[in-house]
Parts: sequence; structure tokens; C-alpha cells
Amino acid sequence: LIPLLKGVPPPSLVGHGKMKGTPEIPPTQSVEKRPAKELFLTLPGTNDRMPQVGLGMCCRPTAYDDVLAQRTVAWFLLLGGRHIDGAHLYLNHEAIGRGIREAMARGGVPRDEIFITTKVFPSHFGYNTTLNTV
Repeated sequence: LIPLLKGVPPPSLVGHGKMKGTPEIPPTQSVEKRPAKELFLTLPGTNDRMPQVGLGMCCRPTAYDDVLAQRTVAWFLLLGGRHIDGAHLYLNHEAIGRGIREAMARGGVPRDEIFITTKVFPSHFGYNTTLNTV
């Protein structure tokens, strides 16, 4: 529904990998360094440091085609990004996960450096329900 409001048909209507956008990652692409002056937020309770700048996975054509969403996430991580924001409503959690796995396999992006934030419907609140949703 959200992509249609912006005039972008979702892949469920146009087909997997049919949209144009994020290019394939060349086999020679390696992991680049994280930004030199990267800004962080300290998370209460754990004191973990989460990057303030992240990749939002909504509201552009490449976010709604599962092939392009996977490539976008993998590119972002290989180029030094480490924070990805999604939502259950965007219907691209699986593609985000594939992009993370691809970046980890291709270039050794450490999983413990990646932060994923998401939003769920109120009807999916609760630890077990949320876990099953995402």
C-alpha cells in the first residue's frame, strides 16, 4: 500500500528483480573503512554505541523490490555503514537479512558492528510476538 501511494508498484505486482536501481556489487568490491568522524548514540542499559546515521529502508523504489533492497543493504555495509532501519510495514525484512548476510560473506563485515532498528504494528507488541514477526 505505501509504495502505491508514491506511484511505485511493489514487487508483488511487478515481479521480483524487475525494478531498476541499485547496481550489482562487483566481485572485487571489498569492505571500506567506517567514516572517520562517525557519530554514535550510547544505548541505555548496555552502553553499546549505535551509529547515529543509518540507511532507512522505506519510501524509494529500491526499498520495495527484494533484489534491490538486498543489494542496497549489502552496498551500504560494504561502504562502511552499520545502522539499518526498517519496519514490518515495508515488507522487506527478509531482503534486509539477505543483504546483511551477503556483506558479511563477501567482505567480512562483523555482525557485532551492525545495528538494525525496526518498527512493528501494535498488534505485534510483546517479546515472543515481535520475535516471530521480525
